[in-house]
Amino acid sequence: MLKMILRIMVLIFVFVPSIVFAQTTTDSFKSTFITKYSFIDSNGRYGNFQHFKRKSDNQIAFCIEPGLSLSTGSYNGYYDLSLEEMAEKVKMTTEELNLASMYAYFGYGHNNRKGDDWIVATQALIWKMMGRDFHFTSQYLPDPEDTFKYVIPIPSEIQSHMDEIEKDVKEYLTYPDFKGSLLKIGWKDSYNFGDLKGFQVTNCENCSYIISNNDLIISSNSKDGGVVYLQKDANDYGTNFIVYESRRGQNVLVPGKLKSLNTSVSFEVVPGKFKLKKYDADTKTCMPSEGGSLKGSVYKLYKEDGTFVRDLLIGEDCSAEAKDLEMGSYYVKEYEAGINYRLDENTYSFTLSTNDLEKELVVYDEIYLGQVHLYKYDSETKICESGSLY
Repeated sequence: MLKMILRIMVLIFVFVPSIVFAQTTTDSFKSTFITKYSFIDSNGRYGNFQHFKRKSDNQIAFCIEPGLSLSTGSYNGYYDLSLEEMAEKVKMTTEELNLASMYAYFGYGHNNRKGDDWIVATQALIWKMMGRDFHFTSQYLPDPEDTFKYVIPIPSEIQSHMDEIEKDVKEYLTYPDFKGSLLKIGWKDSYNFGDLKGFQVTNCENCSYIISNNDLIISSNSKDGGVVYLQKDANDYGTNFIVYESRRGQNVLVPGKLKSLNTSVSFEVVPGKFKLKKYDADTKTCMPSEGGSLKGSVYKLYKEDGTFVRDLLIGEDCSAEAKDLEMGSYYVKEYEAGINYRLDENTYSFTLSTNDLEKELVVYDEIYLGQVHLYKYDSETKICESGSLY
């Protein structure tokens, strides 16, 4: 019996998953009415925008549960969960919370954006994103006979601030345009991936990189290809943004560092190829002139700086090929001609690049021509003096 109990305990220890509890923080909030800006929503609810502050440090906060009042009690805050888990805590969708956190980040306080007008612009964007239908009013108190009598357009300074915040959010969410998910880089070549759009390289597998004028330039270090990993962070604040929930009042969000944006791009390393074809100058084909042979001709391949690369031996099909070449400039020159063919004294240059990986060259060789001299003599004198010879 004891052994069985021990076995059961072992099984429980092995198979019961560990439970990870989210770290929480508690705090409370205070508010001040911003009397210059009033609103009315579709339910006829009148009010002034408010300036929320966290009591522990006076940090700005924003309403993320429209229609409810701020609680004077204690709030539970969450900051170390996934975006999905945090959204669930405050009854928002992941998309809503993600956008609200960005509006709060790029709104009041960002790049020294101070003043009540920036608070109102930030809060208005969060409400509109969450679907709250409201209008600005010229007076705080409604007309009993016409509730919407004092509705006014969005004040120009508020609209201007909202536009700026949305512009910043759009730029933050802009990813590099890599023109495809799998790019090609020539062997021992570099490739300009284009504007990083604020992203930083966190890892470069099988490659090295430089950043020039915010352009990412990658150089391949291996024929196996690789991956470039990129990340964008928004670090105006020292801590992550926090969502606070309360059963007695509206949920709120305190701005902070945003969730990192991550992306990656893979690249394939592609080598260059050069093919040399050698034809007879008379026949313009691989068929040699009588008495000659194109097979066995040898060309030498060099880099532009004179570094020898390899021999190119012309085969039965009158061609030779060099594969797995690095990107760059080359030249070829004949070292040994085929049987009864003149040595080609020309030098032929070419360049390989990522956009021009394969080169083909056709050369024509001339065969040596023999000379026949005919002498005619008189049969009797054995000399060439008789006019009768003509």
